Amino acid sequence: MSYDNYSPEINYSEEEQKEEVVEQSQPTTKRSSSRSSRKSKGSTKSNPAKPETTKPVKKDSAGTISRFIAWFSSPSAKILAGIFLGCLTVYLALSFCGYFSSCIKDQSIIADSPVGAAKGISNSGGEGGARLSELLINRGFGLGSFVIIFWLAALTLKVMIGKPKLRVLDFTIKCVVALITVSLIIGLVTYSLHTPVNWGGYHGTYVNEFIINFIGMSGAVLLSFFMVALFVVICLNDVVRWILRVRRKRIERRREEAERRAAIAAQEEEIRRMQEQERIDDLKAGETTELTATDNIDTADDLHLNFETISRLLNIV
Repeated sequence: MSYDNYSPEINYSEEEQKEEVVEQSQPTTKRSSSRSSRKSKGSTKSNPAKPETTKPVKKDSAGTISRFIAWFSSPSAKILAGIFLGCLTVYLALSFCGYFSSCIKDQSIIADSPVGAAKGISNSGGEGGARLSELLINRGFGLGSFVIIFWLAALTLKVMIGKPKLRVLDFTIKCVVALITVSLIIGLVTYSLHTPVNWGGYHGTYVNEFIINFIGMSGAVLLSFFMVALFVVICLNDVVRWILRVRRKRIERRREEAERRAAIAAQEEEIRRMQEQERIDDLKAGETTELTATDNIDTADDLHLNFETISRLLNIV
């Protein structure tokens, strides 16, 4: 067999058809992309961007509350609060002091008159001062009500000048304990006295009456002693800290005084040393001469010998 006459036939028609399909697809894609770009341009022209409208912001209530709190913490609010507390303190002090001189007369007028219509009040605080004194002293805590004035005065000083440096809640608790303790003790001491004024107030009088009827006089005395011990224990820490603070300040003052004296002595010693050094430098330079003690003795001996020789010569003559 011979393969010389073999001539394979290659079909190029399929490849040509594929190339024609590719060439036809490319312009269609270009046309579609150009159409899409035109559509996008037309859409931008036909639908312009609308300007954004800002909605009105509602006022926040939290901001008002924060401004309100900030105003209360401002110096002007503190000054106003301090002035108000100071005026209230002075008014209560005047009313309480005037109550002891005219309590009987004012009590009868107040009892027979409505609020705001009482006339002839002798109290320095007027009708309001007389009613407040009657409420707090006679019907309240008696002489222990003066603790309220002390409490208001301390708060006034703290608000106005920042001293004394105290914690309001802690100081208030101590004042309440002192108020109850003073009322109970004075009510127990004046329990058997029949006076027009309850010096321990209704609180001291009726609490001691209940305690005496329930556990006897010894129980009332023990309760008063317990209240005094409670007040001392509550205030003991502050008293100890105050004593230690005073002692620390005294030690600090003594230390500063000792340092000041040591500094003055050191300065004086430095000045003396500098003067001595200057004198030595002058002697070395020959600007001054120094007479020692031995030189003075020698000159004194020479003078003594000269006087002796002079006296001998005179005797010979």
